[in-house]
Amino acid sequence: MQQYKYIDISFEDVITHIHEKTNRIEASFSSKLLATITPDNPVWDKNVLTQLSINHPQYYQKDRLETTIKTYYDIEKWYASYLKTQNAQDIIDQFDILIPNILTNVKKIDLVLWSMGVKT
Repeated sequence: MQQYKYIDISFEDVITHIHEKTNRIEASFSSKLLATITPDNPVWDKNVLTQLSINHPQYYQKDRLETTIKTYYDIEKWYASYLKTQNAQDIIDQFDILIPNILTNVKKIDLVLWSMGVKT
């Protein structure tokens, strides 16, 4: 992982590598691994997908790997667009007041989206 901190790596690179080694499509794990290396990348989470109204690929799909990669890029596009909004800035400002200099802006929004889907 340390070697990838200084080179550009994508979700597609990570999930494809994991798929080649394990024959599994691990979207959530791949996104978390990528976000560990490059914290500005969003995390794939069922709560986040629900909040964004993005459907996850079905297990029976023949093109599931390609669809999973496209779905992740849809998540990235949503974040890129949303981070430009006043609503996002308000959330980020609140985080900065409460816990400054700890999380990236993407992680701040990710945490809010994730917490909205948690059932208490």
